[in-house]
Order: sequence, then structure tokens, then C-alpha cells
Amino acid sequence: MLRVGISEFRSGQGSELSPGIPALEIAGGLGLRRPPKPHADLHRYARNLAAWIAGEIPAGPLPGLAIFDGYDDPDVSAPVQTLIEELISIVQSDTQANSRLRVILLGYDTGRLDKYDLKYEQYVLEHVDDSEIDCWFQKRFPGQQRFRYEEAVELIREQ
Repeated sequence: MLRVGISEFRSGQGSELSPGIPALEIAGGLGLRRPPKPHADLHRYARNLAAWIAGEIPAGPLPGLAIFDGYDDPDVSAPVQTLIEELISIVQSDTQANSRLRVILLGYDTGRLDKYDLKYEQYVLEHVDDSEIDCWFQKRFPGQQRFRYEEAVELIREQ
């Protein structure tokens, strides 16, 4: 089963957005429960949330997807940026987390990632239809049973 957690930043949410909101949106789609307690230092809270997501996601036949959409908006709070950057850093440095999770950023300032020496693959997407999603999953995760690819496409379309 493919697990997909999606968080979308909508203009007007404000620069005071707590990192707990996108983290819990992502975690819900990934099937995670019992988040860490909030912390007065929002950057520390963001790092705790990232460690929780990366450390608690269960193993599966395919890595889970954490999709952040619209977080390139200038109103996104610094602690939320810390959450995203820390999650990417953990996935890149921890082999177990890397085998269980992928982070996808839709509309993000890659200069921020460069600043923290985070590696990424950048793609410019036009309209993507079901066959293109299916093809991507087959190339990225070869050797899966056919129904796994079909389920992945369905999950993406439902979001």
C-alpha cells in the first residue's frame, strides 16, 4: 500500500503557521499517530516533528510520499521551513528513513535547499495524466506487482 501525506499552503494562512499543522497533515496520510508534544521553541518543535515523521513511518513495499505544495510562498513561517528542510535532511542522511519516505516539494525555492547543501532532483511538470504517473512509478520503483502501480495512481488522483 502506498502511503501519501499531503500538505498544501494556501495564500493567506499567514506567517504564524505552526509547523504542527503541515506535519500533522503529512502524518495523517502516512498513517502516523502520537506526535511529539509542542515545544515553546517552534524550530525545535519543527525538528522534533520531522524526526517523528521520518522515524515512525512504517516500512512498506513502496516508500511513503510526503508532498508539500505551495510552501514557496513568502508568508511561510521560518519554523515550517525548518520542518521541511529537516525532514529532507533526515531522509538523505538516514538509510532507514530513506528506504521508507520520499519528500516531494511542489513549488519550492531550490535556493533554500542549496543553502543547506540538501540534494534534490528538480522537475518542471506540465499536465500529468494517469499513464505518466504510472510510468514514473514503474521507472522509480521497478519490479512491483501491476496492481501496486494502479493503486499508486488512484491514490494520487484522489488527492
